[in-house]
Amino acid sequence: MFDLDRILATVKSNESNIDNIREHMKALHDVDLQCILMEKVKLTEEEALTLASFQAGVQGIVILKEALRHVPENITRNENGKSMRFIFVCKIFRALASNHGIASTLKDQQIELLCQFLELYCPDFVTSPGHQSIWSLTQDEGIYFNKFLTPPVTNCLGCDKLLTMHNRPSKATLFTLKGPVPCSKVILECRDCSARYGIAKFTRGNDLGSCFYPQESAIDVIEVSNVTYMGLELDGWIPSLSNHCWVSFSGFSEAYNDVNAENIQKFCEVTHGNLSVLPGKLSAKAVAKSFWYREVEKELQEIGLREKWEFADQKMGGLSGSNDHAMEYIDSNCCDSLYSHVCYANCKSKGCGNLFVADGNWKLRYAHCMWKVPIKLPEFGEINYPQICPLSPRCGHAFCEAHCKEATVQGYPTELRPFLKSCGISKEGIEQGKYDTKDLNTPIIMKAWVTVLTLPSTINIFSHIQR
Repeated sequence: MFDLDRILATVKSNESNIDNIREHMKALHDVDLQCILMEKVKLTEEEALTLASFQAGVQGIVILKEALRHVPENITRNENGKSMRFIFVCKIFRALASNHGIASTLKDQQIELLCQFLELYCPDFVTSPGHQSIWSLTQDEGIYFNKFLTPPVTNCLGCDKLLTMHNRPSKATLFTLKGPVPCSKVILECRDCSARYGIAKFTRGNDLGSCFYPQESAIDVIEVSNVTYMGLELDGWIPSLSNHCWVSFSGFSEAYNDVNAENIQKFCEVTHGNLSVLPGKLSAKAVAKSFWYREVEKELQEIGLREKWEFADQKMGGLSGSNDHAMEYIDSNCCDSLYSHVCYANCKSKGCGNLFVADGNWKLRYAHCMWKVPIKLPEFGEINYPQICPLSPRCGHAFCEAHCKEATVQGYPTELRPFLKSCGISKEGIEQGKYDTKDLNTPIIMKAWVTVLTLPSTINIFSHIQR
């Protein structure tokens, strides 16, 4: 039965309880931490954390812990009577607090007092990273708690319905800069449109192929296989080391396994027990796949097809197929167009627009025609490059097909040994390759070019040479 007086009494009682709670909270907030430190009051770590949280808030204490762990204790220098370490901690605390949307009203003296209080009464809270406990939990439970790999979306990209999880998490390995990490992988599905969402790609309804997520999803891993993933930070080293240091996929994997030997051993012991063959090692095959998958993604992004290409084992249309099909499409597209270039100040200062580099692989050596040919480029004239015909000679001859005909017209033999003999080289010199081009009795058109048959490749400028 409705009783207004009882309801009013209940509301008044609740308000009284709330007032009592607020009074207790204010009393805890007004506790003098400096006095506790000076009198060395005995407190448990839980009690100390409770007091500290009323001074700076729970999130503030967590941020202060990050700042304390970030600045080493052995920074002992003082400046203007203040500890340099606590000056750094205060600056980092305020930066982190602003990033988390916390408008901290604490003064520097209060932050320093809180730091001293936490380091004295809460050493486990400040110093313990908790990572080892997670490794132990993974080992004990048989479930990979170290990291959870999940799709970058919670709602279906097609119908915007909330995605559901039909299966338990599966096991996967993520290779990072600090070694392999055991992960639990989660796949989500849409009940309405049957779309399936993986870690790096998703399928649209009943489509057979998968597509990349939209660019704004900001995925930080590459899917090498359904159980192997590589972090973008690690993958970025593969093309860079290949370009600048000639590091092969095999060399990269060997170097990675060498540097992270201890972490790989730990991964193995936690996930598989003590095995002779370590499952946490990075293979050259995984490095190669990660490299090509990432390169294809970036190339598709450049031509505006990253989110349009549908990956499948077989081609199902114009913009579909495997990774190999995508590479073939990209190559075909590149052949019909030039790379765009947006010049910037530093680039222009180095001669962009005026300097053209014709680069060849100088470590490759191959037999070429001996005929002297002026090397010219349109609008440049003769360039500083070996003036030889870059075409391959006929088998057993000194010249290419065209220059063999011209040499015959001028009355010179074209077969290699007879030609060298006609130039005045002895049989011994021909056999041993010992002769001096200065003394050859050949016309100027070929003199000084009848040398070793292996000059650097000029293949990169063939299409620009005017003979």
